[in-house]
Amino acid sequence: MKRFFEKWGGLGASRMSPAKPVPFLNPPRLIPSSLIASLAMITVQLPCPAQTFFWNRNPAINNQNDFNKASNWSSNADGTGSRPLSASDDAFTADGLGAAWTPIDYDNDAGTGGYSLLTNTDQLTLDARGADVFGLTNQFYALKRGDLHGDVDVTVKVVSQTNTNAAAKAGIMLTEDFASPNGKTFAYVAVRPNGTVEFGRDGSAPTGIETVDSTGAGLVLPIWLRMVRIHSYQDIRAYYKTTLNGNWIQIGNAASIYGSITGPLEVGLFACSRNIGATVTAVFDDFQGGTRINNSGYDLSFAGTGSGADVNSVVTADLNTGSLDFTGYAGAFDFGRINGLAATYYDRLSFWNNGITRVDPDINFTWG
Repeated sequence: MKRFFEKWGGLGASRMSPAKPVPFLNPPRLIPSSLIASLAMITVQLPCPAQTFFWNRNPAINNQNDFNKASNWSSNADGTGSRPLSASDDAFTADGLGAAWTPIDYDNDAGTGGYSLLTNTDQLTLDARGADVFGLTNQFYALKRGDLHGDVDVTVKVVSQTNTNAAAKAGIMLTEDFASPNGKTFAYVAVRPNGTVEFGRDGSAPTGIETVDSTGAGLVLPIWLRMVRIHSYQDIRAYYKTTLNGNWIQIGNAASIYGSITGPLEVGLFACSRNIGATVTAVFDDFQGGTRINNSGYDLSFAGTGSGADVNSVVTADLNTGSLDFTGYAGAFDFGRINGLAATYYDRLSFWNNGITRVDPDINFTWG
């Protein structure tokens, strides 16, 4: 049986449900030089070494099956590890603050809060005071993002935190208004110097944070934090893990919070000393916004083994990839519009002789 290798093709937007491995190569891998869609263009380069990320949208964490979202991919097949880079990420390697960040000094002690990208190389350092972040006492220093609104799925690594009080906080904050959070939709996930990770939110009335779920004390930094807000869920979810390759552990339950949960929210990083006479120093690294994957030629694989490895996937925008691997994928792959996979196939790797051109609305078939 001859195997046909795809030289180029166009993608309209059909649904592709490859219940069986598609024998392009051994191991089976879809590696065209380009795929062209009327709505969403996926450009696939010829084979070259690149980092592989696996489709592992975890339905327990979010319900978005967007192929282009970095938060739906993982560096390990089982769903653990890191995400591919997205346009909204910041590894804090620059000497200056990125344009998407805005400092917010809300620690009720002018001149004591601040940030630095030079104190700790390739990391973000926040200095802050503040009596607390609880009830209507909300005093903190923060950097908010101007480009992340609506649905968010953000993560950050908390590297270190000084001990100004056992209840000092450093983490991710989500609110309608960083400059005036009292009486607004408000939630955070944060670490404390005693090794606790807590999920605080304003649950039912405009009285600030009044509900807090937390882990036991004794966790050791660094700790990775994650906050998810999907408006169709009508709630906020908070997670943590203690190693890069660990599984995300939910803190408490998915929680509704007061205010316009379906409206635009701001997300940022914050710190609070829980001691108005002392300055807490918190160090962050590897902020990941989880938005659209950047066009850097990653190898993308549907051969993952995590709980979301076979969840349906929908292409929503153009994307440049190194390769696409559909091995063992049992979900439906939707290009979002009409027609299907239009391609010319060859029976030689040199892409000549016996070419076949056709449009396939479904690639759930045996090639030959």
